[in-house]
Amino acid sequence: MSSQPGFWEVARRPQWIWTLVACLIVAVIFGILANWQTARAIEHGQGDDRDTETPVTLESVAAPGEVLTTEAGGRIVTVTASLQPDDFIVLEGRHQEGESGCWITGRALVSEGHHEGANLAVAIDFVPECEGIEPRTAELSEQAGEPRELVGRYMPSEAPTESNFEQGEYTMSVALMINLWSDYEPPVFSGYLLLHDPENPGESLSIHSEPPTTQTQLNWLNVFYALEWVLFGGFAIYLWYRLVQDDREREGEADDDDEDDGGDVDGLLPPETQADSATDATESEEFVAR
Repeated sequence: MSSQPGFWEVARRPQWIWTLVACLIVAVIFGILANWQTARAIEHGQGDDRDTETPVTLESVAAPGEVLTTEAGGRIVTVTASLQPDDFIVLEGRHQEGESGCWITGRALVSEGHHEGANLAVAIDFVPECEGIEPRTAELSEQAGEPRELVGRYMPSEAPTESNFEQGEYTMSVALMINLWSDYEPPVFSGYLLLHDPENPGESLSIHSEPPTTQTQLNWLNVFYALEWVLFGGFAIYLWYRLVQDDREREGEADDDDEDDGGDVDGLLPPETQADSATDATESEEFVAR
């Protein structure tokens, strides 16, 4: 009969207790790595929690010649500047709420602060079907020249398109605008200002603007790596179980072999051999009796 020890009887032995501790430490390390990979998978999926709707001064978040930063992009800013009467440019092919039309854009010169004299591209009006562009442009030219507080959402520059430029069509690209402005002298802000209502800074004028948002996405490659680390941690625990189980089975097999070696050897002999042994034993007893 097998005298195989129980699993927990073997598992409670010091060598397997310390092995379990080592496997748990490895599993914890793998768990930390899985958590790190999970955090990396969702860090780009967080929403934009910046306060972009409370107006701040432009010079507090941006400077001429500097790349537009995450802190500055999409924020409502204020700046004291004067629109230049000779630099209104019409951008065709703009779309808004299902309507096609044009943007009226301009150039503003900063009048106060640390960046006085810097150039700033400004998006002013959206005109449906591009009708009434010339009267509106003439009206803006008459109002230009005097410093005033401009309020708007500071937006990243659009990319210039060579084919559109050759056809006389422009994008809201600061790099392109500086080639069209009259009497331009650097420096210039890298972004442009989409004008809002000065009395209600949260409301844009005719060009609609929305607070910036970040698309929620998961990096599935990082998710896959996180699952791998979880599996590795589980394997570390399973490895301990398998080692204990193997040790238990070996002990059971060794006990069975010991029992077989100590059993009746005669029971393993063929019947003829057993009969001869019995005859020899009887003859020996008779001889002794004589």
